[in-house]
Amino acid sequence: MLDSKKAYNHFVLLVKERPPGDFALTLIDSLLHVLKETQETTRQGLLHEMKDNTNYLTENLINVEGLTRKSSLALHTLGRFFHHYITSKLSGLSDTSLEVIRSKLVARVEDLREFVMSSRGKVLSSALEFIKDGITIFVHGNSPLVEFLLVEAAVKHNKKFSVIVSEARPDCEGYALTKSLLAVGIAARLVVDAAVAYALEEADIVLVGAETVVETGGIINGIGTYTCALCAKMLKKPFYVVCESFKFARMYPLTQKDLPEIVKDRKTLPLFRSRETDDVTNLPVLSPLCDYTPPDLVTLLFTDMGIFTPVSYTHLRAHETGRNLVCRLLLEKKK
Repeated sequence: MLDSKKAYNHFVLLVKERPPGDFALTLIDSLLHVLKETQETTRQGLLHEMKDNTNYLTENLINVEGLTRKSSLALHTLGRFFHHYITSKLSGLSDTSLEVIRSKLVARVEDLREFVMSSRGKVLSSALEFIKDGITIFVHGNSPLVEFLLVEAAVKHNKKFSVIVSEARPDCEGYALTKSLLAVGIAARLVVDAAVAYALEEADIVLVGAETVVETGGIINGIGTYTCALCAKMLKKPFYVVCESFKFARMYPLTQKDLPEIVKDRKTLPLFRSRETDDVTNLPVLSPLCDYTPPDLVTLLFTDMGIFTPVSYTHLRAHETGRNLVCRLLLEKKK
């Protein structure tokens, strides 16, 4: 009988052992663990085991301590890409022994792992020239990729700039990012969410991450991103998005109601107490985790594949040339 929980159990174990935030590599390593340790004796059995483990892992990510529902959305996209990635390889190995198939799949997944590891550096290379000396950058939330870019630009590339960070309520992610930037000598200030439009007048560019880039060319990201994009559009400020290519998803939302259920209204809301009320538990509240920012509000996408304008992403392909992984996006406008 297939054990569909092996990847999930290994993922939970690795999350406890590793520094927080490195979930993409942890997901790949968990599925790679299943592939290396499989006891399946048939090609079809191996395919089913990997499919069942991938599905169980991605469907139960919200139960992993330390992993937010926002992060699980991006990892769900990576899991689907992983499954497509290995099954496309299997289709060309029908006349090969199972042991050879398994070794080739392991090598293929290790190539994928290497690609994911190098993604941040490639995004930095794409975006670095747009981070110019003397500019003021507006950032919403606390994207690990945005933090990486800003710190690398300032510390390793000696860029001189200032940052305005929105607090990103109700989780107040901006507080942690502001502290991290100040710790490395970057001039950073926190702004309350109600003053986003006010603060954007001072900014030169807006820089945000993305939980997912969808087929329209728009993005799904932490709540408030759409508001920032609308303000940036009105004030004629460039709105830049940084994102790894494994976050491109086969989704086509048109409105906020089309978002996945996992990032819609949360059941509890971490509201702050105030002088007006000592009890906020019974108030009716609308509090989604993410919102959808349509492509007409996005100026450029900075990815590990290069710089793109928002277009319709028809599909994401990954294939090999010899031993070297070549991932490419087929960017086509829908007719």
